[in-house]
Amino acid sequence: MISRRSLFTNLAVLGLVGGGLWWSKDHVFLPPPKPRFADPAGGGWLPMVGSRSGLAVIPVGLGGRVVQALVDSGAQYSAIDRGFAERLGLEHALGPPIMAMGVGGTTHVAPRIPLALEAGGVTLPRVMSAALDLATLSVAMEAETPLILGFDVLASLVADIDFPGRRLRFLPAAPAMAGVPAPVRRQGRALLAQVLVEGRSIELLVDTGSGGHISLSEAAARDLGLLDRPARAARNLVLGGIASSQVIEVAHLAFAGESFTDVPVHLIQLPAAPGFPKGLLGAETLRRWRVIMDAGSGRMTLIEP
Repeated sequence: MISRRSLFTNLAVLGLVGGGLWWSKDHVFLPPPKPRFADPAGGGWLPMVGSRSGLAVIPVGLGGRVVQALVDSGAQYSAIDRGFAERLGLEHALGPPIMAMGVGGTTHVAPRIPLALEAGGVTLPRVMSAALDLATLSVAMEAETPLILGFDVLASLVADIDFPGRRLRFLPAAPAMAGVPAPVRRQGRALLAQVLVEGRSIELLVDTGSGGHISLSEAAARDLGLLDRPARAARNLVLGGIASSQVIEVAHLAFAGESFTDVPVHLIQLPAAPGFPKGLLGAETLRRWRVIMDAGSGRMTLIEP
């Protein structure tokens, strides 16, 4: 049986095939989105649908229709389901494709498709997305979910993710609200968080597209001294299909002053490529807070419900 609360789908790193200059990659072939706000104060609240998954899935306007989109801070770039894009007749952009390397060790070459999106009064006129097979995401959401909004979008605005209230809105800047600053920092197209696992510190990728508390690479679990404990087999929905993993339990997990006990941890296979994180900090850890995510500035504020 597939564990829906573990790791549904994750595009941990996306990069251009063939390398090239970083400036060219970010500003020519993959320019950052430029959001437009109908109201200078920010966008309106959007309901977080797919409540069974607990992830941040919202309705987004695309091509004259409303589709479900997963807000996934663990994906460096946004993505659209390849078959869905073909049905809409969306054209590929000129230039090199994107190489998508996902949890489970799989690599996929994806054409680039520019998208015009609208979400709660916020227009994103040109989001350069990777065309990938996202069928497993729709399985996890139990409804067609052909779109992922990745770090490229989240770095261009502020996401106000109200997990307890099951709603989300996009803002042009972080609001002045009382809360707890989370121990995070930006590194490239990623938001990294400092987490304590049984008293030992580790830096993990903040991944709102992952459903569990944390997931670790085997090497990271070994460094933390976690591999000597009983494990059980599990299967997870990941980019491109189903991946096998093992689950162990840690007695204590701490993040931003909050403690969690008896936490299941998935040991996942991460690609052997530079820049990949040691593991993922998932939505289950964040779910008790309203999260103000200013990914572009490398800041995140946690507000009690």
